Amino acid sequence: MFQELKFQLSTAILTILTLAAGVSAFINFQQQNHFRLPEDGVIWVDRQGSVEALYVKPGSPGRNAGIHPADRLRDINGVKIEQATDVAKVLVRIGAWSRAKYGLRSRGVELTATLVVAAGHHGRAGAAAPGPGMLAIGWACAILVPLGFAYAFRRGAAWMNLLAALWVVGLSFLAEARLEIEIYAWCALGAAAMIAWGIYEFRAERINLGMAGFALTIAFFFFSSVMDKLGRSASLMALGILFVGGGWYWEKLRRKLVAGLVSGGVQ
Repeated sequence: MFQELKFQLSTAILTILTLAAGVSAFINFQQQNHFRLPEDGVIWVDRQGSVEALYVKPGSPGRNAGIHPADRLRDINGVKIEQATDVAKVLVRIGAWSRAKYGLRSRGVELTATLVVAAGHHGRAGAAAPGPGMLAIGWACAILVPLGFAYAFRRGAAWMNLLAALWVVGLSFLAEARLEIEIYAWCALGAAAMIAWGIYEFRAERINLGMAGFALTIAFFFFSSVMDKLGRSASLMALGILFVGGGWYWEKLRRKLVAGLVSGGVQ
């Protein structure tokens, strides 16, 4: 009895850890997909104790405001700029589509340039990319540590946890590549695999978790990629069919699968 309880508890903890890593990767993709760094179209560099414009992109807010290469930046909206990295930090606080006043020194002349900050590329302000060592430590903590616990508690059955870990790694790569449709397909595949895992090991809670994950994947896909492409009436009709018809069928299927486990003598 104690061994069975210990096995169930360890399996539940390992499943939650694996899913948490996958959900974190998905949330990270969603945040990066919707967040863009404000920018002025100028490459600023540290040179001789000041911040200097190395390159000004044609048609950018900086070029339109009259900023030229070799111009030196003193402040933005009164905030002193001491390093090139300070520019991105200040622009994030100002926000895209807001006006910014640049204090410059151009060819020995003090001047002011006003521009509208643009929305630039995806990313994070003032954050350096992690080195190979930090990436290796991060992957080890996220993947190898849970797998180690899985092998310690489950031995031969730990191959299922290995498949779950590989799914998490695949989701991370898809999120990094920002392949939106492939991400939803991968999440649906993971939910189906969770259902199959529950059936294989006679665990009703995994069937429930997989069914819920599949339903959430379909719902997120509809709101993110389908609803905005339909008209208002069509989207509401499709939403009703999805939630009423699809929800009814999915709940019926879930009960059938769980009942199959119960009839087999496993609660």
